[in-house]
Amino acid sequence: MKRILLGLGGLFLIVGSVLSPTLKTIERITAVFPSFDQNHGLERALPNKYDGHTTNLHIESVADGNGVPLTYSDTNSTNDMTILRIGDADTFVHDEKTYVITYTQHDVTRYFTDTNDDELYWDVNGTGWSQEIQRVQARVFVEKGITSSLNGKVSCYQGYSGSHESCASLGTSPMTFSSTRPLQPGENVSFAVGFMPHTFSEYQMTAGEKLW
Repeated sequence: MKRILLGLGGLFLIVGSVLSPTLKTIERITAVFPSFDQNHGLERALPNKYDGHTTNLHIESVADGNGVPLTYSDTNSTNDMTILRIGDADTFVHDEKTYVITYTQHDVTRYFTDTNDDELYWDVNGTGWSQEIQRVQARVFVEKGITSSLNGKVSCYQGYSGSHESCASLGTSPMTFSSTRPLQPGENVSFAVGFMPHTFSEYQMTAGEKLW
């Protein structure tokens, strides 16, 4: 792949109240492939664990920019990620192509004792990309039933793991987080959205997890 042209435009929807929070993501990735036969498609790594427990990751659909379903497979790797391989092993892709991935995850917020806040702290694109990403943007929609629980604490960071370089944030719901420069391979955009303490219930292990 030559580069990620438009980056990842994530549409995030948080649902729930004092119940287990659900994060629904509609991810739009536009990539530019070389005009010669080199790539069969796209790989996307998605976290199936958060704060030491499962996110119950569920892939709802994988399609192109026109909504046409695409062939894909998913496998678990050793670093708690699910790897989506989108494409056909017998077909090469060329030039600009858009992928739309829709998926849900659960229990992706955490209560922090040092700030007395519930917080959604999330990596938008992750650090596993080996191509430059021209732009990353995420819009976060909070369900109306819990917008009153937002505490106004919002932050956005870009760069390599541990970076404190700020990126752009705007609005309340939806909130928009955007990179302010092209990202180099391995760089990521992260955002944090704060809620009043105990807006969400803490993760509860299933009976099977307790036995394990």
